[in-house]
Amino acid sequence: MPFTTRLRPWRPRALLLVLAGLVSCSENPTGNEQPTPTTVSVSTASLSFSAVDDTARVSATVLDQNGEALSGAQVSWSSSDLEVVTVSGSGLVTATGNGNATVTAASGDARGAVSVEVEQVPVRLRFTPDPVALPEVADTVTVVARLVDRNDNPMPTGPVTWMSDAPDTVSVSEFGLVTAEAEGQTRLSAEADGFSGELAAFVGNAVVVIGSVGPSPMIDGDTAVIRGLGFDPNPAGNAVRLDGFEATVTSASSVELRVVVPDADCSPPREAWVRVAARGMVDSTTAPVHPASLSALAAGEGVYATDGCVHLAAADGAAEYVVGILSASETPSSLTPAALAARVGSRSVTLATSASRVARSGSSGTSVKAFSSPFRGAAHAGPTTTATRAPGAGSGLRSPGHAAGLDRSGEARVRAAERAWLESLGPITPGPRRSPAGAPSAAPPEVGQTLNLNIPDFDVPEDVCEAGTGTPVEAVVRYVGESVAFLEDVDNPSGGFTVTEYAAFDDFLTDTTMAVITDYFGDFADVDDNGLVFVLLSQEINTRENLAGFVFSGDLAPLGGFQCAAANDAEIFYGLAPDPNGVANPDRRFTKDELERIYPPLIAHELTHVLQFTQAFTASGVVQSSWQLEGGATLAEQLVGYDVFGHGPRQNLGFGAWDAGADDQDATPDWYRDWVVDMALYFGFQGNDPPLAATPEECSWIGREDEGNTGPCENRRAVYGVPSTLLRWVLDLGGDDAQDDRDLMRQMTSSSTTGLATLEQATGADRLDLLVPFAVTLWADGNPALPADEQDWLESWDIHGIYESLNPDAGLRPYTSSAPAPDLEVAVRAASSAYLEWTAPSDHAPTSLRIRAPADEGLLPEHMILWVLRVQ
Repeated sequence: MPFTTRLRPWRPRALLLVLAGLVSCSENPTGNEQPTPTTVSVSTASLSFSAVDDTARVSATVLDQNGEALSGAQVSWSSSDLEVVTVSGSGLVTATGNGNATVTAASGDARGAVSVEVEQVPVRLRFTPDPVALPEVADTVTVVARLVDRNDNPMPTGPVTWMSDAPDTVSVSEFGLVTAEAEGQTRLSAEADGFSGELAAFVGNAVVVIGSVGPSPMIDGDTAVIRGLGFDPNPAGNAVRLDGFEATVTSASSVELRVVVPDADCSPPREAWVRVAARGMVDSTTAPVHPASLSALAAGEGVYATDGCVHLAAADGAAEYVVGILSASETPSSLTPAALAARVGSRSVTLATSASRVARSGSSGTSVKAFSSPFRGAAHAGPTTTATRAPGAGSGLRSPGHAAGLDRSGEARVRAAERAWLESLGPITPGPRRSPAGAPSAAPPEVGQTLNLNIPDFDVPEDVCEAGTGTPVEAVVRYVGESVAFLEDVDNPSGGFTVTEYAAFDDFLTDTTMAVITDYFGDFADVDDNGLVFVLLSQEINTRENLAGFVFSGDLAPLGGFQCAAANDAEIFYGLAPDPNGVANPDRRFTKDELERIYPPLIAHELTHVLQFTQAFTASGVVQSSWQLEGGATLAEQLVGYDVFGHGPRQNLGFGAWDAGADDQDATPDWYRDWVVDMALYFGFQGNDPPLAATPEECSWIGREDEGNTGPCENRRAVYGVPSTLLRWVLDLGGDDAQDDRDLMRQMTSSSTTGLATLEQATGADRLDLLVPFAVTLWADGNPALPADEQDWLESWDIHGIYESLNPDAGLRPYTSSAPAPDLEVAVRAASSAYLEWTAPSDHAPTSLRIRAPADEGLLPEHMILWVLRVQ
């Protein structure tokens, strides 16, 4: 028995009969009356047509006696005069002749009417025959000229006046009688009722003749008119090609063709071959053609093209450009081959009366967009570039953390394991995070107290949160400060930090590090309710290769099904223990002095990750991409460095300022070192070895090696320094002061989007309007090749000045060309760009640059972008 039947209410039969009687006797049974078609509402009250065969669709809505629409009501359509209009069963009205008629929509007795007027409007004269072909002298034919509407339907036509351009070849009478007088060809013209027209006439052999092409020059994508003789009046009967590309014929007569000029595969201003084939005959000529727009760039200005084509205007005098091929893909494994080619145009093909066609930004609505430095001629509040050492004689560029034999590639294992665990759990439901009662870290710690903690093991990423994995340690509380509790593994070698040294650590972390990173990245969740971050120094970390310290998001995870069984439910930094004698690991010896230098920026970096994951778990529900996590944490090192050295954003800091915070020859922590070193690695720098080829274009900063970034660079650092510079650039772009920076960075950290979409959301700019200028910034910032007031592409730092003073081989090294038509074949990885410095010939002609698949195999994917910056 169906569920609804079981619930049907029981009613006594007698009651039903009484109710039925009441209804039948009621004088106003509106509640039970059947809906009846009462009104038909049509979508329009009137229609007018200016040509026979024009159509329009009319719809009808049937309403009942209560004004409610009747769904499914049948509607029939009819016309009062089929010689004026017809109407289909679906309401399609078609004009059939001049006059007035009524179209009616009916449903039952209800009617709706549409008043229709058809009044043909003439648009041209049509000739029959067209063209006129008279094989022999003295042959005759009568040509009929009729006015037609836009659908080529004949109309009443008044008297016609005829004329021949060459009466000695072909004569025409006042009645349209055409007589062959001598072999040759000419035009006949007629006028009637204010309209005129022309047709071709031949005596002997009929030919196709191109007489003129206009406008001069024709414009790619616009309409052009070809005048001549012998064309086919049917547009489809003519084949027109310009420079080998097919042009669409939109209208035709025997003496005139209107065509759409094809976009000729990124061709410059030029003299083009025009070829017309009709009725088995061909003629050709040349005519000037101009692209829809030229980019007339001043020094420091640039354009990018989403269709891979940039038309450069001619230059007066010397001209230098940087040409880039950029991939806007966000897939780290994406490596797209691309070939740059150029075509040199003609200086004589110009748009003398259409200066608006030559625009700095290209035509509005096209695929070409303008860009320039967002900080051009910026006034800086603080220090500028100051070299404290001879160029190339600086501290050198070895791997970050080299003094301790560290390169942080171990951190990649941590993040990869985290991501594998998080992805296995599905979507995050953000909310408060608190540890279960009785967890090891739940109570406020006291000096001397021991805690049983578990150090996660990341060698098998998918098992990182399995119960029983990791290394259990017994940790004793050595110092409890204002914001940090310092713990030591009881198995650590002797000679650890003193209470005084821990107190100094806590003072710095509280007053500087914590203050800065919480301002920029959000607040700690305090998952263990003790108001402290744990710093656990364990000899276990000394045994792990390329790992100085880390935090683990599993320690911050929510309870229930999302809980990480192997976690400690606390904000914990796990770090190296002092071990100058290599007791834990003979290959990794660390003195206290070394760790005092390594730890401040490292802890700032790692605690930033705590804040990033806190935002994911408590606010956004989204864990950011690897480049956002590491780029943000590397930027945090720089931001704390600002506080340490009294620097600030938008001060155009140069080598002297950078060197103060990156000197590996003294005891100063390397607050600024990583981002410069990481970019040098991205540029292909290899220390004393020759720089790598195909860099940076075959490298990427958009992902790690385990995410598919397998380019030639040292990719373990790919997601650190370059993304931190991008974020610094976005902060410079999005605000005026440090408070603006804090607000914007917090917004990006807590965003529910990830990847480039986060930057779009925060800035309101399209990703290409960010990626392209940032790619240019890596070459252009501080570059003296640009005019002095066009060198400010990154407000906070002077990129070129730093590398020139530090080691010129560590900077960006573009390809170079001085050819009139440069070419380049490269492969470009996601979010990277190839760079070509092109010294164009003096007073160069207009030149079109194009990127396509190599070997001319077709168009590139949509993520491939061509950009050009005018240098001089």
